[in-house]
Amino acid sequence: MRPGYTKYIVALENRCAKLEKALFEIMPDHPEIKDHYMSQRTDTPIKPSGLPYGENAKPQKTLPFTTTRTALSGLLHSCLPFKRSSHAHPTDLSSVMQPTSPSDTPANPNPSIPPIDIANRLIHTVYFHLQCRYPFLDWNQIYEWHADRDNYLHAKTTDPYEEQVGAFFLWGIYAIGIQLEPASGLDSAQSYFEQAWKYSDIVTTPHDLMTARVLLLTTFFAFRATSGLSLWLLGGLAMRLCVEIGIYKQDIFIRDPLEDQWRKRVFWSAYTFDRLISHASGRPVSIPDEAIDVDMPLDINSAVRDPESIRSARHTVPTDMTSAIMSIKMYRTRSRIHAALPALRNPATTRELTVGFLTELEEWRRNIPTTQGDQAIPMQAEDRLRWRYFLCVLLVLRPSIIKANPSDPTLSLCATAAAEACELDRTVHKGPATTQTTISVCHTLLCGTTLLYCLYISPSVISRKTSSRAIRACSGTLAVYSQLFHEARPFAEVFEHMADEILTEASSNTQSLTNVINTITSMFQGNFVPLAA
Repeated sequence: MRPGYTKYIVALENRCAKLEKALFEIMPDHPEIKDHYMSQRTDTPIKPSGLPYGENAKPQKTLPFTTTRTALSGLLHSCLPFKRSSHAHPTDLSSVMQPTSPSDTPANPNPSIPPIDIANRLIHTVYFHLQCRYPFLDWNQIYEWHADRDNYLHAKTTDPYEEQVGAFFLWGIYAIGIQLEPASGLDSAQSYFEQAWKYSDIVTTPHDLMTARVLLLTTFFAFRATSGLSLWLLGGLAMRLCVEIGIYKQDIFIRDPLEDQWRKRVFWSAYTFDRLISHASGRPVSIPDEAIDVDMPLDINSAVRDPESIRSARHTVPTDMTSAIMSIKMYRTRSRIHAALPALRNPATTRELTVGFLTELEEWRRNIPTTQGDQAIPMQAEDRLRWRYFLCVLLVLRPSIIKANPSDPTLSLCATAAAEACELDRTVHKGPATTQTTISVCHTLLCGTTLLYCLYISPSVISRKTSSRAIRACSGTLAVYSQLFHEARPFAEVFEHMADEILTEASSNTQSLTNVINTITSMFQGNFVPLAA
């Protein structure tokens, strides 16, 4: 088959499916659709979303999918903690992202509906936190549901699809809002999300963009759940659904600019989740970067619906998509760095790859938007974005310094980046709005040990004042973590031990120092077994 034909055939198949669907809505008994679209019919039709993406789209009619539990719904139920069993997951990946809870408070099966003023605040909190990272939700639609919440929050599992999907997102957003900003007088976040999840059999049935949103919201909730949630499985399900419905490819047949933007926003949100979870847990990504050819979403306000406004949009000022697009670009670069790590360890290819990645990262850093204290749009803090920049710089440089000599200029660059990362780490994670997670502790330890390794190779690689301040920052951050949750205590203790061994001249020839250096080197190569020992 000649190049380009595969894309054409996939696009043609998608187009045929849409035409069959449109034909069914007009002429359900037409003989040409009985062996395709009609083959999915059941005797229990339910109402579809009725939530068109296009400005001029008309309400849809009844879709013929079953209301019984689907394979996707059943799989999700098996990996969520709402119905506990005696079978534990082989790996509790939630502990990678979130510390375990000291107590396991039973969820209230009938949580109280938050008063309207508190509900408004919860939705506002989630919008500002989620939109600047993962822009997959249609907030126009969320606010419409919220304005009529009495008709959605009491939805039954026998009600039409639109009412159940509205109920799922409202209860789910309340749950996440409580995770981000606990409100007195309300039930636990788990209680509210269990209330949302009782609609899961219906809202996960269509296998469309709305189903992808359901999976992404569930994954985001899982980041801060204290037990039982397999993040890698949830994020992988969301990404695989995106592949199944074809939104990882550019679709030349999409004529509605708004639908095109939503497809891109949902896919790149799933991509960000997938890379974040896979890189943090040391597991494979769900789809390689070379298989993706869909463009990034436009940097325009997500509330814009008019097709002409979307077509003629030109980015001039920050929008509620600016921060998310910056984040997506960083994860795309980071993903390619992770894929290139074996080559970065090869001296024959190190320099060219390293310079290329550092140049790309520097270009990203120069485009970090300046934030204001009274920011009116969702925007990640400038310090957080700069911190993530230095984490990526260190990811690129670590393979180069394992065999570096004291005169290698890469050593000075790496030590400077590590010191900056330690300082920014303390700034980013000392705020009350930041949730301290286990993976953040790992980042802190890696930044600190990178600096220690550079000082071991050359004690004067950076000024003593700069290195001392950075080491104190790293040590202080880990000490705060160790007071917040017990998982961080070993990290704080091992960093103090490493710093003592490397910075104390009297121990320069001891076996203990050798063990410390070997442990750090293994960490740089992705092997954390010596650290665990």
